[in-house]
Amino acid sequence: MQCPKCGGRGRVNGTLNYGTTTQRYQRCPLCDHRWKTWEENDPTPVRARKTKPKQIERDLFLALENKGKDG
Repeated sequence: MQCPKCGGRGRVNGTLNYGTTTQRYQRCPLCDHRWKTWEENDPTPVRARKTKPKQIERDLFLALENKGKDG
């Protein structure tokens, strides 16, 4: 986040959680200005990506099944 005083890049000094809200203490390394930000956490769950099985694994599984039938 940009420093509101000089426009430099701020660094996070500390974080506190209050339920769905997060308070961050930030400091600018250039001008030593300190400030707080309040962030609201989004409660909606993140969707997981659905992965398809790899073709190699499917072919290997079929090869092992067919090997057991042949022997």
